[in-house]
Amino acid sequence: MNTKLVNSLVQIIQSLTPEEQALLEERLQSKKNWQQEYQKLLEVRAKIFARRKGKPLEPTPEEIIH
Repeated sequence: MNTKLVNSLVQIIQSLTPEEQALLEERLQSKKNWQQEYQKLLEVRAKIFARRKGKPLEPTPEEIIH
C-alpha cells in the first residue's frame, strides 16, 4: 500500500472547504451508484418502448452509453 500517498490525500481532503468536501463526496458516490442509475435507465427505456408499441429506439441506450 502506498501509505505516503494516502496520507497526502487525507491532508488535501482535510484542507478542503466543507462545500468542496461535499462535492468530492458527491462525485465519489456517483461512481458507486452507476449500476442503480443504469437500472433506472433500463426501466425508463422499457416504459418508452411500451409507449412506442414495440418500435425500438434508434440508437439504443446501450449505443449511446458505449
